[in-house]
Amino acid sequence: MSDTWRIVTRWIFFITSLCLAVYLSQQIGSESTKVSEWITDIGQKLLNWIVLKGIKKRIIHSYIRDYAHFGVHLSLAFFGYRAFAGSLPKFKPALALSLFLSLAIAIFDELIQQEVPGRAFEISDMALNISGISIGTLISILIT
Repeated sequence: MSDTWRIVTRWIFFITSLCLAVYLSQQIGSESTKVSEWITDIGQKLLNWIVLKGIKKRIIHSYIRDYAHFGVHLSLAFFGYRAFAGSLPKFKPALALSLFLSLAIAIFDELIQQEVPGRAFEISDMALNISGISIGTLISILIT
């Protein structure tokens, strides 16, 4: 794969992750619940398939709701660092820009939710966002 195509691909993945984060954060509470319930149904079927039968749907749903923040921001930071590292010649500027942008989006994500009906700013969500950013960046650095 050519270097240009590699860089373009990294930016496409980063922008897609960014769009996903913004889309999910602006959903009203009832829409967000529908999405997480759909994912919960899939998760419950998978758990039943791998012999973990009997886990209550509400428990799975609670984990899905909480850890969606972690996963979305992990992918955002992972692809953000990959995009910046592929476009900038030095490690520190790529890391700084990736972390700054990922943290700004995480804060923006929670601030948007204050204004959306059925959603709220939660410190625990912010902690999950930051944890996802940290681990996503670390994984991206380690494999680059």
